[in-house]
Amino acid sequence: MDAATVIGTSASVIGIGGVFLGFARWILKKQTEDLVKEYLADIKESSSQLLPNHGSSLNDVVQLQVLPILKKLDRGQDEIRDEQTEIKVNVARLEGRFDQYVEENKE
Repeated sequence: MDAATVIGTSASVIGIGGVFLGFARWILKKQTEDLVKEYLADIKESSSQLLPNHGSSLNDVVQLQVLPILKKLDRGQDEIRDEQTEIKVNVARLEGRFDQYVEENKE
C-alpha cells in the first residue's frame, strides 16, 4: 500500500466519521431543543397557575376557598378541646362527690 492510498483511505474514514458525528450532533441538538421547549411550556403552564388571574388560578383557589375551611376547622378543634376540658372537670367533680358519698355511707 502506498502513501496516497493510506492518505485517501484515512481521509475517507475521517470524512465518514465527521459526517456521522455531525449527524449525531444534529440529532442531539434537535432532541435537546424539543425537550427545552417542552420544559419551558410546562414551566409556563405551571407558573400561570400560581399567578393571580381573577380567582381562577390554583393560588387563588387555595387562598379563597381552602384556607377559610382550614381556619374554620382549626376554630372547631379549639372549641372541641375546650368542651373536652370542661367534661374532664365535670367528671372529676362527680368522681369526688361519688367518693365522698361512698365514704359517708359506708355503714
